[in-house]
Amino acid sequence: MSAIFSSYEVFVISLIPAIALAIWFIGFIKKNDHSGRALYDTALAYGMVSGFLAIVLEVLCTLFVYIYIEDIAPITCHFVDAFIVAGLCEESAKLYMGNRAIKKYKHSVSRLDVIMVMCLSAIGFHIVEAVLYAIDANTISILARGFTPVHVPCGLLMGYFYGEALSKGKSFSLKTLLIPVIYHGLYDFDIFISDSIDSLVLLVPFIRFIVAGIVIIILFIKFINRKRKDDSYTRPLFPEQL
Repeated sequence: MSAIFSSYEVFVISLIPAIALAIWFIGFIKKNDHSGRALYDTALAYGMVSGFLAIVLEVLCTLFVYIYIEDIAPITCHFVDAFIVAGLCEESAKLYMGNRAIKKYKHSVSRLDVIMVMCLSAIGFHIVEAVLYAIDANTISILARGFTPVHVPCGLLMGYFYGEALSKGKSFSLKTLLIPVIYHGLYDFDIFISDSIDSLVLLVPFIRFIVAGIVIIILFIKFINRKRKDDSYTRPLFPEQL
């Protein structure tokens, strides 16, 4: 019983970074802005749904790759798992569900909202993934995943490039998905390679990506605070919907 309780405590601690960021982003909304509150709450909920959608995509992708492609070298296997099975499937699921939230509240969405919607979608995904990984994981793994920011930076980058595309009248741009997939893929590929070589080397990618992720988050928080009074970022992207 005590072991279960201990694992539960570790799991809760591992969620602190994601929950803190979610509170900050949702708290960004003014108290009387009910539409904005609904948008952000929906983005977080849809992000959780994207976690389950990603599982389906990953299973289908894995079946396709390993049934139709034979004799895959270990390094190629790690690459496929990192960039295609994990990176592409998970980022596509987050983008799809985040986009659904944007379309649902299209009448009031600004470029700044797009950044935060995609970030909240990523946080929702992260929470679901953390729960699934914590079912049969040790303390170090649970804490490492909780405090290694990969989904949040991907969400922020995705939101920035998606907002940029929408502001130019485009429905999508390759950078919106490609850059988060590359970041996510490098993160997983680094871990897969390290894990297959020596368990001690596993600390290297974690430290590197913890630093990189934190830097990206801090820069975006500063960026968001600076853009709060910028009309190009706060005006509705779809004025025809007003």
